Amino acid sequence: ARRICDRLDRLPLALELAAGWAGTLSTQQIAESLNDPFTLLDDGPRNAPFRQQTLAGSMRWSHDLLDDDERVLFRRIGAFEPGFTADAVRDVCGFAGIEPSIVLRSLRGLIAKSLVLADTTGQVARYRLLGVVREYARIKLDEAGESDTVRERHLATYLALVEGLAPLLDTDKDGWRERMHPEYVNVRAAVEWGLTREDTAPARRLASATAWLWHLESRGREGLRLLRLAAVRGSGEHSVVQARVLLSLALVADTAAPEASSYEAAQAAVDLADDVGDAATSRLARALVAIGLIASDIDAARDLAIRVRDNAGAAGDAFVEDGCDVLVGLVDLLRDDDRAIAPLHDAADRLLARGDRGVAATALTSLALAYARRGDLVDAEE
Repeated sequence: ARRICDRLDRLPLALELAAGWAGTLSTQQIAESLNDPFTLLDDGPRNAPFRQQTLAGSMRWSHDLLDDDERVLFRRIGAFEPGFTADAVRDVCGFAGIEPSIVLRSLRGLIAKSLVLADTTGQVARYRLLGVVREYARIKLDEAGESDTVRERHLATYLALVEGLAPLLDTDKDGWRERMHPEYVNVRAAVEWGLTREDTAPARRLASATAWLWHLESRGREGLRLLRLAAVRGSGEHSVVQARVLLSLALVADTAAPEASSYEAAQAAVDLADDVGDAATSRLARALVAIGLIASDIDAARDLAIRVRDNAGAAGDAFVEDGCDVLVGLVDLLRDDDRAIAPLHDAADRLLARGDRGVAATALTSLALAYARRGDLVDAEE
């Protein structure tokens, strides 16, 4: 029953129509049948007003109240997942049929008619459609023959947004994640749709640009699924895009599925990045290869980490340099070597200053163990 209420967004008419099937189907069957609510919920009381006899009839009645601009905007907004901004609506929906300058006024009209819900409590207002309303909008989008065009614009909008945030990754990963979180559902939807197209490059770029969100998130398995699909869709492609997809796959696997086979993608990324001249991708991929070596050849892991660290330092790649210092310290810790403390301490301070809490947490954990093993319990506790 709760699944039915969630699926129908607790809309009174929709719930009443669903309840009308309770004498024919079990609640489990009703819930399973609501994949297409407009088909099932088409048989309300015949003595009710026509707009309350079926869910589709109710939606048609609401849709007929819109002006022409609002109808165009309504169907195009159907491409969004819940939680989008006015700027995104303008970029995705403001083309032939409705000019960008009119979008905000039409959006206000949809809110006034209760077809779009607005949350204006944050610094930036965000909007959403209830699930059944969004499905009706998508039906209208398909009927207008605009689905592909609007979804292409949706993908392009979120690709530009995420790639525009990329510089934050070098200075404040925490800040980057805070900016990414509200956009994630639309980013994921854009990737999933884009990977079904003939030209998958935009979706693969977006997937690889999202890797640092999946790296520390409970959504890591979801990221692995999409990145694996992206890698397959680009298989055989000799490009920077494919090298970065392979790197991203290895990066997310490092936390979501850190078995030995996960690091094969890192070596593949090194080989391809070297071939296409993407030095930054090659450096981070080599650091991941070094992590993978810990399980099989700890000496080789340490030697490679030192080489990558020195190379990254010369190139001004602070994150890879610090990450490799952490790796060197971790290897020394595994060997009960006091040399672990200096690189772990210094790297942790630098990582925290840039908001790289994920790798910094690894450094601090290892540092606490190193102090404890040496008998410095006060430092270990701190």
